[in-house]
Formats: sequence, C-alpha cells, structure tokens
Amino acid sequence: MKTSSKGIMFLKLREGFRSKVYNDTGGVATIGYGHMVLPGEKFVSLSIQEATALLYKDINIAESCVNNFVKVQLNQNQFDALISFIYNLGCSAFKGSTLLRLLNAGDYEGAANQFQRWSNDNGKFVSALLKRRMLEKQLFITKE
Repeated sequence: MKTSSKGIMFLKLREGFRSKVYNDTGGVATIGYGHMVLPGEKFVSLSIQEATALLYKDINIAESCVNNFVKVQLNQNQFDALISFIYNLGCSAFKGSTLLRLLNAGDYEGAANQFQRWSNDNGKFVSALLKRRMLEKQLFITKE
C-alpha cells in the first residue's frame, strides 16, 4: 500500500514545517516536516519543496515498515494512521509494539486503543503527543 494524499496532508499538519534545524521534544535535531537529521546531513535551511522531498523519502521508509510487518488487511485510513505513527516513532518501536501484535492478531479495536499509550518522549508525558495519538486513533477507526 501507499500513503494517500489525505494521509500526507494529515502528516504535514501533525509535523508542521520548519525551515531551520530545531530540537524536537526529545532533543533530536529535526528539520522540515519532522525529518530527523541523520549523521552526515548538514542543513542551513530548507525550502518547502526540499522539505517535501525529505518527507516523501521518510514516508517511503514508514510504508516499507507497514507493508513488511503488518500481516492483516488494512483500509486506507488505517494505513495512513500507521504511517503517521511510524513516521513519528520509527519502525523499531513499531515492530516491538503491542499495537502491532494486536493488529496482526486481528484485534483492530485493541490495536486502536494502543495509540494513546505512545504519548511520552524520553519517559516524559507530552500533551501534544497525546493529541496526535488520539487523532491517529480517530483516523485509524474511521471507515472509508
């Protein structure tokens, strides 16, 4: 599956755009639409077009994660919600999550109820993350 245009807009709204490097709530250097600055990457500033190119590159990584590890059928909203979740947390966290275990067991409701459990950053509660997780959950449970 691929992320829909609605899913991309959802992600852009959750991440917001910043042309210059900043530290996210966990202290990680970030730029553009929530792109984690990787070792060797150097940025002074980004245009919206450059940030969008990075966004699509990062979305491709999240799509591979969902397509490789989710073993049950997903509708587009469920897929898009998982892309936002993984884009923010990374594939490693998703692979070991109860959310994925429940989802692959066919417990869609149980999986949906796991989103809000991921509202901490470095062990500290972040209200903005809880809000994002609730929006991801809402998208996940919305029928097409």
